[in-house]
Formats: sequence, C-alpha cells, structure tokens
Amino acid sequence: MGRPPVIQYQIAGGLMAIGVVLWFITWLITRKSNTRPGEPVGIQNVGKDDQVPPLPPGH
Repeated sequence: MGRPPVIQYQIAGGLMAIGVVLWFITWLITRKSNTRPGEPVGIQNVGKDDQVPPLPPGH
C-alpha cells in the first residue's frame, strides 16, 4: 500500500495541542482558585449546616 494520509496526523496533532492547552488553562484556574485551605471533608461535617445530628449508618 501507500503512505498513510498525512492530513490525519496533522488533525490528530492539532487536537492533541488543543487538549494540552485546555488542560493547562484548567490547571491554572484550579491553582488560582485554591489559594486558601479548605475545610476537612468527612463525617464530622454531616449535619453541620442544618443543626440536625447525622443519621446513623444504614438509615
């Protein structure tokens, strides 16, 4: 057979470049928005906002 079409490789390379740029932008936004420490996540925060004690497991 002949050579594979070059256009497919050009399109694939362009899509990969777009993906890397979008990943980098997302990484920057996430890095800038996480500047202060967050609250711990877990069972200790269940029912914290509504002043209702958490239900026992299985209910």
